[in-house]
Formats: sequence, C-alpha cells, structure tokens
Amino acid sequence: MATVQSTTIPIAGLAVDVYSLDTGPVVQDVAIVLLLHGRTGSAKSEYVKITINSVLQYYDEQQRGTRGSPSERGLVIVTFDHRNHGSRLVHEPANHAWVEREDMPNPKHMSVLPPSLPSDINIDSNYDPSITRVDQYALQVGAARDVSFLIDFLPSYLYPNGERNVVNWGVIGLSLGGDACWIALKDDPRINLGIPVIACPDYIGVMEFRAKQSRIPTSPPESPDSLRRLIQQHDVLATPFNQNSPSNPFLGKRILVLSAGEDTLVPFEQFCKPFVDGLEVGSEGTKRVVVQPGVGHEITDDMREEVAKFVWSWVTKA
Repeated sequence: MATVQSTTIPIAGLAVDVYSLDTGPVVQDVAIVLLLHGRTGSAKSEYVKITINSVLQYYDEQQRGTRGSPSERGLVIVTFDHRNHGSRLVHEPANHAWVEREDMPNPKHMSVLPPSLPSDINIDSNYDPSITRVDQYALQVGAARDVSFLIDFLPSYLYPNGERNVVNWGVIGLSLGGDACWIALKDDPRINLGIPVIACPDYIGVMEFRAKQSRIPTSPPESPDSLRRLIQQHDVLATPFNQNSPSNPFLGKRILVLSAGEDTLVPFEQFCKPFVDGLEVGSEGTKRVVVQPGVGHEITDDMREEVAKFVWSWVTKA
C-alpha cells in the first residue's frame, strides 16, 4: 500500500496542509479536493486526518485492484484552518456559544442546551449546538472564499514548472465546513464535486429553529437586519437551485449529501430534505443523498466510506 505523505505550504500567510500518495510514477493530471473542518476544530484535528487517510487509502486500494490500466489521474487533498481557528485564532470567544464557557462569554452568541456527545470521534469536545448568527455565517462565507483563493493559487505553488495539470476541483465539508461547502459550490464554477457532511444549506431556517428553542430573540441586535438581507440575497437558497437552467449554479456538479438521522443540531427532514429534494443537477450532474439512521451529529466510518467511494468515482469518471 502506498504511503500517505504530507507537507505544509505557506500561501500568502495561510498554512496549507497537502496530502497525497507516494505512488512512485508521476501522473500528469491531478484532482484536488479541499477538506474543510468543523467549528472549534482545525486542519490538525484527528477526525480530519482520519477522513483524509480513509479517502486516500481507498483510492490506493482501487488503483491497485483495477484491471488493466489504473486511473491516470492523481488525487491530492488539501486542508487549512478556518478563520479564527487553529493557527489563525484571533478572538477565541467568537468561536464559543453565548454561555458555553464562563471565562469566555460571547455576547453575540445564542445558546441552547448541548446534546449528548457521540461515542465516535467528536467534532469538538466542547460542542454546543449554536453559534453567533454573525460569527457563524461569516465563518462559512470566509471559508468558501478561502477555497476560491486557494483554487486560484495552489497550482502555482504546487507545480511551479507545470509538472502536473489540475483538471478537477472538489470540496468536502464537515459540519461547519459542510455549510461552507454549499456556499463554495454555489459561488465557484470551477468546483464540480461537493460533499457536505452533517451540514445544512438553510442557514436562516436552522438558526431561527435554535433561537426559538433557546428563547433567544430573532430581532436586532441578536439578528441584525443587515445580516438577514445579506443572507436572503446571497445564500444558497437564494439561487434557482431547482431549475434546469444555466442560472442554476449546481447544474452539472457531483454532489453527495451525508446526514445523520438523529441529528438534533441539523434536523435533516426539517431543514435539509426540502432543499436536497428540489436540488437540480441536470443530466450531466450526480446527486446522491444518504441519511444514516440512529446517528447523531457525528462523522461515522460509514460516512467516510461513502465519501471515499464518491471521490474515487469522481476522479476516474469526471
């Protein structure tokens, strides 16, 4: 089995971790996937590394088991810290709920009682199912913009002499990273693979649901009118996502939606299913939806296997 190798590259002050397989012969074409972590996590979080390894190892197994010639495309996975996370941390209270930590109150945060933590690897050990409306949405949009920034510059940093051609771009997002994945899919036509995991495209819907649970006002200043206008104009639900027309930013893309059947933080039936059911990807696109029963807000081995299989299909058939 090929060894997973990694290196960290500073790109305009952003530390970017690059993972690939030490396969020996150099392939000419590569597909690059950017993997986005969850809230209060980082690019170094264990669940991120496990997910990366599972995808690359499955890719390697399929390469070795392929009859005839293996795929002529290589696979590279890239991850980085979200804004105000990990090495980019500036103001830690902004990453916590309103009353999540007594020593770090966040007056812009709204809070509900935290759910029981899953037995599997947690997205963060201090998980709280809410976050400041402004902070949360700003983090999502910021991560999506960082993705497009890296798509602009990664080829120049990774292959300065044109050693390889980047032929496909994809995004895998976990929880908060999955919310950002939806935005990146919407905004950047270069991205043709998207895998949001335990995430939600309906930001206003799910945040108002949590606010009502917590008896938090949905009016200013907790929910600024300017933020609501921004979301209503530019969010995923503001697009013609259900139309088979060029104006639909999801048309022709390969999308795998992974959700948890008992997720009380992001209830699939209430806030994800209406969008996903109506999502139109056209004859050239692919839409697959998997809801794992009996699972809360967590990333499971079954989900990782679905991710790995979908990425392999995308690399070899895109």
